[in-house]
Amino acid sequence: AGYRWKNFGAEMAYRLEDGRHRVRLAARGRLADYTAAADLAYDGALTGRARVAAELTDRDRLALEHEGNNRLNETRVLYERRWNEAWHAGLGLGYRWEVPGLAGVARLGFEDQETALSLTHSQPFAGPARTSFFARRALDENLTLRADLAYAWSRGLEGVVGLDQRLGSANLSLAYRLPGASGEGNRARFGIRAPFALEEHWNLDVYAGASYDFDDPARLLGAGVGLRYRDERLAGTLGVDGSIGDRGKKLALRAGLAGTLDDRQVLSADANFQVLPEYRGRFTLAYAFRGETLQALTYHRFRTYPAPELEGEAALAWHPSLEWQLRPSAAYRLRLADPEGNTYQVGLGANYYFSSRLGIGGGAYYIWQPASGRSGVSFSVEGSLRVVDPVWLNLGYTFGGFEGITLEARPGLYLRVDLFGGSEAP
Repeated sequence: AGYRWKNFGAEMAYRLEDGRHRVRLAARGRLADYTAAADLAYDGALTGRARVAAELTDRDRLALEHEGNNRLNETRVLYERRWNEAWHAGLGLGYRWEVPGLAGVARLGFEDQETALSLTHSQPFAGPARTSFFARRALDENLTLRADLAYAWSRGLEGVVGLDQRLGSANLSLAYRLPGASGEGNRARFGIRAPFALEEHWNLDVYAGASYDFDDPARLLGAGVGLRYRDERLAGTLGVDGSIGDRGKKLALRAGLAGTLDDRQVLSADANFQVLPEYRGRFTLAYAFRGETLQALTYHRFRTYPAPELEGEAALAWHPSLEWQLRPSAAYRLRLADPEGNTYQVGLGANYYFSSRLGIGGGAYYIWQPASGRSGVSFSVEGSLRVVDPVWLNLGYTFGGFEGITLEARPGLYLRVDLFGGSEAP
């Protein structure tokens, strides 16, 4: 999923494979004196970088950033000063999350149109130090060298070096992950992606990749092809993905179709079926309605793995004014092989916006299983922040003792994105 507005752009991707979840967020933008950049991934551990900086003067800025990998996550506040158009230096404090504690942070950086360099040293008040180095160099208009390295004074050097090449409309990448003290790494990966415009509405996307683990050793070759059709009211995709390696073979088919019924209604369907090494698949049907005071989202999904299951949700948002909204919802999960596990959920949420950028909200959710007679109630509270018009980020926490069908009904923190308001219409 992606969003672009003026000088801001963000993309989020989610992948589920063999029971492993991976979420990736990439964003970059500038608004007045503020700049933001992020490239984060989460698959049980948070990795990558995120940074927000505010220009205090022509030479001074204050930055909040996070850097993480599988062994270390550190959040920093830095004061940075530019010596000239290219060089800058910074000092600040960092907080390490794995072994909680503060650290002093120093940085030296260089940036021009072709080169970006950054050397950061983090010295904790208790614990091992860490020095990280990031580099990006445009060797020519199509070839870029990149390095993201870190030296942990207790473990040694780790990180990734690579090349990115543009060849016409194709993109090639080569990366090598250095071996770490824990035995991870020492892997090389190569990938190529080439889009072809067949005619006005048709596009073909071809991609291939190879990876090699020098310590295992294990090889993996993968390739795929995707066909896409798009006009003003209809978009469709059809693709095949396959891989072969020392750990087996895999073949998957995917298809999707989305169309606008009119200016306010969208209907979509998608299917994803794995043929090898074992058959499994899912099919989803979704519908969206966007009116001036009422929006509706609903989806219904059938999956075969790990057991045949049908699930769905309907969520409404009613906002007669720009100051508040009500959000009733209903969800279900039907276990076709085990009807006693059928579960149903209803909920009601509300939000009040006391300014053009801030708001508060909350909700209540009731879940029950008719066959077992079990039921439960949970409550949530949240704060809302308008990032750009009309995108609102809602960060909330749910109190309750049951695992709800929807994310908002499950105990703990959640993040929801709302498209609400807008400069011309709600």
